[in-house]
Amino acid sequence: MANPTLSRAGMPLATVVATLSLGYWLDGVGVPLGWMLGAMLASGAMAAVMGAPFPLPPALQRAGLVVLSTSTGLTVTAAAVETLWQWIPTILATIVVLVMISTLAAMPYAKAAGVDRPTAFFSLLPGGVVEMANLGQRYDANQSVISALHALRVGMIVLMLPATAALFSHAEASSSIGSAAGMLGPGPLLIALCIGSLGGAIGHLLKLPAAWLLGALIAVAGVSSTGLIATGSVPSIWIVAAQWLIGLSLGLRFTRQTITALPRALIVGIPVQCALVFASAMVALILSRLFDASPTTLILSTAGGGMAEMTLAGKLLGANVALIAGFHTLRAVAVNLLAIPIWKWISQQPAAT
Repeated sequence: MANPTLSRAGMPLATVVATLSLGYWLDGVGVPLGWMLGAMLASGAMAAVMGAPFPLPPALQRAGLVVLSTSTGLTVTAAAVETLWQWIPTILATIVVLVMISTLAAMPYAKAAGVDRPTAFFSLLPGGVVEMANLGQRYDANQSVISALHALRVGMIVLMLPATAALFSHAEASSSIGSAAGMLGPGPLLIALCIGSLGGAIGHLLKLPAAWLLGALIAVAGVSSTGLIATGSVPSIWIVAAQWLIGLSLGLRFTRQTITALPRALIVGIPVQCALVFASAMVALILSRLFDASPTTLILSTAGGGMAEMTLAGKLLGANVALIAGFHTLRAVAVNLLAIPIWKWISQQPAAT
């Protein structure tokens, strides 16, 4: 009989080895975001088999987000900020359209999946998983379903990214990001990371959505756009580590308990989430034609994936990361503000029969 203590110690090690091995292989054969996909797929499989995954230390998650935000923030110039301001009306209009589409899909999903209306509504809104689960709790929604559906959507979008790269991106997509600005030296890199860490901590204190990502990004981008710090690339191995941590945190959500406890909600949720992802991609392609903008950038901007995942994808696919981050920042804020008023209006309407 296996030693339980040894098994508990071996599970994290086996998961780490499996995720690194698959990530290394996918990256080696040229799959875009190979390290993140490998970590997500391998850790998801391990979590489904083990039943209860090992907890990913919050400090590691935060470190990965700060590295990603610092790397992204260092690319933001004054011209990028000006461009982002010009996009704000379009971003807000797009968010309203995406929220309307999700709202219309919620009631049919509730009926087909056998879940209550508040659970369906907060499960399909294009908001952050933690924020939507917390808001849904106010109306007795099932937090497990909400968390599972949001994780499912993000996972599906991440799996679709290689196809997106093949169809639309002409940039070399690999874990070695490359930059004309050159690699940052140790001193400037340490300064940038300190600024990012401070911004993340302030964002956490202010309870911002995706606080460690958004707070660090705002801090580094704000300083970078003024020219007060040196700009350049973060060492590629750091970006690989950020990919791996983000993929690992995604995969570990798909536990055996979640999958077996919510089979109907998840099975029905797959085609519904596919339809929502397709709808957001169509909106992105329309915007791309109207404004002669990069399809890859706009698909990642309008996708209901997590801010960290989409920003990282944009960086590795050569997209406009400042615009992607701006889209997701405004989306997070707008959805949080709109969710309760929209639900109050919906809850006053008669349920479909």
